[in-house]
Amino acid sequence: MQRVSENQVAERRTLPSFLYLPGEHELPPGALSLPWAEDVAALVGDYARAQGARVPTRLVSSAKSWLVHPRADRTAPILPWDAAPGVPRVSPVEASARYLLHLREAWNYAHPKDERLQDQEIILCVPASFNEIARELTVQAASLAGLEHVTLLEEPQAAFYSWLEKHEHWQQELREVSGVLVCDIGGGTTDFTLIRVESGDVPVLKRVAVGEHLMLGGDNMDLALAHVLEQALGARFDPRSWGILVHECRAAKERLLAADGPTEFTVAIPGTGSRLLAGMTSAPLLRDDVHQIILDGFFPLTEFGESPQAARRSALAEWGLPYAADPAVSRHLSAFLRNQAQVSDATSIPDAILFNGAALEPTVLRERVRDVLGRWSGKTPRELANRDLDLAVARGAAYFGWVRESGGLRIGGGTARSYYVGVAEAGAACLIPRGLEEGQSVEIREPEFRVVVDRPVSFPLYASSVRHGDQPGAMVAVNEADFETLPPLATVLGTRRRDPMRRARGPDFRKSNDDEEVDEEVDETPAAEIPVHLKARVTEIGTLELWCLGRDSSQKWRLQFQLRGQETPLGTGSTPAGFSAVPTEDPLAVRESCALVARTLRRKIGKLDEADVKPRGLMWSLEERLREKRDDWSLGFLRELWESLDRVNARRRSSPDYEGPWLNMCGFALRPGFGYPLDDWRVNRTFELFGQGLQFPKSQPGRLEWWVLWRRLAGGLDRQRQAEVFAELAPYLLPRLKHVKTRLGPPQTSAEWSEVHRLVASLERIDTVAKIHIGEKALHRLEQRPANLEFWMLARLGARMPFAASPHHCVPPDVAEGWLNNLLQVPWKDVRAAGLAICQVGRLTGDRSRDVSEDARERAALRLEAEGMASLARPLREIVELQADEQAAMVGESIPIGLRLGGT
Repeated sequence: MQRVSENQVAERRTLPSFLYLPGEHELPPGALSLPWAEDVAALVGDYARAQGARVPTRLVSSAKSWLVHPRADRTAPILPWDAAPGVPRVSPVEASARYLLHLREAWNYAHPKDERLQDQEIILCVPASFNEIARELTVQAASLAGLEHVTLLEEPQAAFYSWLEKHEHWQQELREVSGVLVCDIGGGTTDFTLIRVESGDVPVLKRVAVGEHLMLGGDNMDLALAHVLEQALGARFDPRSWGILVHECRAAKERLLAADGPTEFTVAIPGTGSRLLAGMTSAPLLRDDVHQIILDGFFPLTEFGESPQAARRSALAEWGLPYAADPAVSRHLSAFLRNQAQVSDATSIPDAILFNGAALEPTVLRERVRDVLGRWSGKTPRELANRDLDLAVARGAAYFGWVRESGGLRIGGGTARSYYVGVAEAGAACLIPRGLEEGQSVEIREPEFRVVVDRPVSFPLYASSVRHGDQPGAMVAVNEADFETLPPLATVLGTRRRDPMRRARGPDFRKSNDDEEVDEEVDETPAAEIPVHLKARVTEIGTLELWCLGRDSSQKWRLQFQLRGQETPLGTGSTPAGFSAVPTEDPLAVRESCALVARTLRRKIGKLDEADVKPRGLMWSLEERLREKRDDWSLGFLRELWESLDRVNARRRSSPDYEGPWLNMCGFALRPGFGYPLDDWRVNRTFELFGQGLQFPKSQPGRLEWWVLWRRLAGGLDRQRQAEVFAELAPYLLPRLKHVKTRLGPPQTSAEWSEVHRLVASLERIDTVAKIHIGEKALHRLEQRPANLEFWMLARLGARMPFAASPHHCVPPDVAEGWLNNLLQVPWKDVRAAGLAICQVGRLTGDRSRDVSEDARERAALRLEAEGMASLARPLREIVELQADEQAAMVGESIPIGLRLGGT
């Protein structure tokens, strides 16, 4: 049961996965009510989809695809992706939870005498290609919806269970079949699964392979048709009109691909405001054209050896999702079958195929897939009839639940992937072999790790769906072709006793005698190391549990996936594999450097004059001892320095001579606040200082270093913490807040003003309205007096590819285009600074909710070329990832060695 219009609630076969977030007075009274709730905050299902077609910028779709997006913060409110300022947003996890909550409430309302849904065992289906992070987030969404008793089942398996339920004598049906391909193509993803049929006295069904996650499905087909129409009309639609066009193309596709469909379908796009009718645009889509676009573009008759094309991102990269670069399902299927034939004894081309997914409803598409397979093997595979492709997964899940209770035939196969843990420079050790069944566990005692207690420890984690036969503990070489890099496993092994008064003394605590040591404030206990090994278990609900165990197994710590930050590049060896020592540095040099930091900052104030190394000269001294410039220090080494600084952080309270250098080194060692395992833990720990405040606010060097510290860590501060920092600056940047008092007061020198401006421009997650106001002020100053600082600020504030934040924090494209036009008009005192600003503000992303118009980008590109900056003009015309020099320019200093960043 769901709302299907503003005045009707009705039962439907399915609940479409759409969430609509209406405006305050957008819908008439009662349009949000449901039989079990008088007024809800959002619409789910049919009416949400229909209303979203009218106002696409308030519609959340493809939440399931977002759960597996590797570069998105899937627990942050980022959807709708192209929402206008002021529109509420939800996280992918919350959107998924709202769908499940609706199902829970609808069931309970319709079955008042039955057991409540939240008290029952629930079978929750996910794509077979979901990695462990996406599976855990799915369970988290279910928990938010009050569904605690869930078991995960792969959707292709559910579809096969649906077929089994309808075929009591399935052994007879499959007596000449050795392998079944389940081809599941939905709205946003494509899933391939191979099931082997083993005949004998006791027949066995075993899932032997699943494909990689492919963000490719019916949505891509709709986008392709929309792009064809947009080009034919000679217009570039704004996000609202584009959303309507895509919705219309979806309807046209379904009608024109149907066996009894019309020969053409007219797509109409209404105007806006008073020109709703007069401004309407329409164009016909012909049946033959749609067949050609879909069949030749997505299901071409390829050869078996053809591989997916690794082309740059095309126009199909919409709405922030990383769609597959090659839209040809045929080539992805070929790669999947070839990979599996190389690593297992599964038949290369299956004898039978079971289709699933709404995108394969048209018979012509299913026939094309069979033709492709027949072209490869010389024999067209038999199609296993699947009733109602849109309901097969649900029915199969229900049958699977019955099988679990009754002890009937189950599909075997265990985990679809094998998992590996990185071991410093040695490669990786197999942690979980492919095929480990539910309820089974593996304990890996070799290799053994030594970890520092009461400090973060992380283990790089990799997965492979193509390697076969690796046993637990086996060492392998990691490469990009066979392995997927997962977020690292991490924990903090808290076994040390710390001074309970260390945090309790409060922010204003200082020693009365500045010439005394503050030993009781400084944790001088040597860092203890303990030997540990790893244990993994496949839970009964289909997720992984991973533990770090002491040598005698009396102590254990749960390892959690670190979802924030960037993934570790394969083969770089830059992530510590459970060790404190950094493999790219000399361990002895690391220890000596950290010891020098501790000795220097623990020295009594009265004895500073006698010291060979003073706090202000620590960085230069380290450069001399290491014979390496600080900009060349690796990311791992810098985090080791931060560990040393954190242990003596209380010393900054003793004197300005300590506080300024400590702040400087802390920011340098932890910059840019993300990109290394457990950086969020380090940043959160450092942010405790913000509440304590600057201890010597009259020291001008200290004031400068205070603002520099938070600029350097800005990328690692979440939205709430960035808002706290901005609140200290806003009274001096926003006129309406002039009356607000802050702890440090206004900047006192021009140098401090410059650092404040740099900091505020680095706060990418603050309110967009505030960013626009600050950008307009910077542009006004730039028009009065060209200066590199204002160019740099506009590059950060107006960037189309943010340095650290999710792209939904970008200022709207119309604002960015206005800034871009003004940047082309102001005098360019420093051509390079102006060029970098124009490149960032006008950069092409392929996401129309961010991109400025093509005309504006072309004008800017021509100007850059005329000024001799062709390399900066290229990103205005092509989708190009941020380069290292651009990243360094955006943050105003070098990026640590080993840190890989990338735009979304």
